[in-house]
Amino acid sequence: MCPDLRAFVSDRLGRWEPATFHPLSMDPLPAEFPEGHRDLEPYQHLSLLWEMRNTPIHEFRHPGYGFQIVASDSPHYQQVQVGDGPSGWELVIPVGFLEGLHRRCAENLATWLRAENRNPWDSLQEGRMWIRGPSHPRPL
Repeated sequence: MCPDLRAFVSDRLGRWEPATFHPLSMDPLPAEFPEGHRDLEPYQHLSLLWEMRNTPIHEFRHPGYGFQIVASDSPHYQQVQVGDGPSGWELVIPVGFLEGLHRRCAENLATWLRAENRNPWDSLQEGRMWIRGPSHPRPL
């Protein structure tokens, strides 16, 4: 991480009240970052959520759930300390948030398929993609 970006992030986190939970609304907007450090796509919540999705699916392990002390299913930050090292802030995406997101995605997909009069099975191709090879287009 570049020194000016590290200083910006350290300063921002240094102003957070220790041992409390902070909602995602505490995140800075891209325009607040130092010039030259506004390409933040890998660090946006959508990308981080995708990485968390990859953890249990590809590595067969659970991501950090955080302490379920907060009575909310909203994603938030919490302060953590591992061993004798310095404390830091960890993004926590509660299981309840992921369950609700999954449910809403499935419901919205079903609504869209009905509205468009689409059958999802029409996009399915027989066989495994890695066996078919690149000559066959990927289904939508």
